[in-house]
Amino acid sequence: MTRLQSDTLLLMAFLLLVIAYFVIIVIIYSFFSLVVLGNIKSLSVKHKHDLSMFRKMFFLNMLLFILFFLLFILFNILLTLLTNQSIWLAIIVGIVLFVFLVLVYAFYHFANSAFILKHSVSLSLKKSLKSSLTKSYLGVIIFDIVVMLVYMGLYILAGLVFKNFIIQNYSMYVNVSSIITLIIIYVLFSFNRIYFYFAAEKHIGHYTQ
Repeated sequence: MTRLQSDTLLLMAFLLLVIAYFVIIVIIYSFFSLVVLGNIKSLSVKHKHDLSMFRKMFFLNMLLFILFFLLFILFNILLTLLTNQSIWLAIIVGIVLFVFLVLVYAFYHFANSAFILKHSVSLSLKKSLKSSLTKSYLGVIIFDIVVMLVYMGLYILAGLVFKNFIIQNYSMYVNVSSIITLIIIYVLFSFNRIYFYFAAEKHIGHYTQ
């Protein structure tokens, strides 16, 4: 009984630390999201940073994080169920999941953009769900896919051309390629931020009383 109580307390402490960690991450992320989106907004209209929006921005991002966490669990369950199943079934489910992830990605960006356009949290979620079901962002998704495919092609080509050099300097190659990959992902994400904001500004619009 003592061992069971000790293990239970240890597990609870671990879970609390994990929850605290993610809450801190969301707090930091929400602050910088508010600043970055404010800077993007100032490209089209006069905007002054309003830190009083931070609490609601944190609440919005926490809701989105919980949603993504639940979807992540569902995704892992589906992967487990697909083990040893037909390859065609796996391909079909994979395509459906990809489309679903694109919708979720668009929903996330629209939600943050709608909020910086002064919509309430509930209204941001409602309007973002509607906007994510349109074709307004299809171009940027295709652009992202093309860029990543080109990068992967160049990555594979470089591996074939400089095979001997890579084998001799494998650690350096991994580090450099990892940094380049992170830079490309960051640039694409930043571009998407701008694109989705202006798409939200066009299709959702600024909040008017």
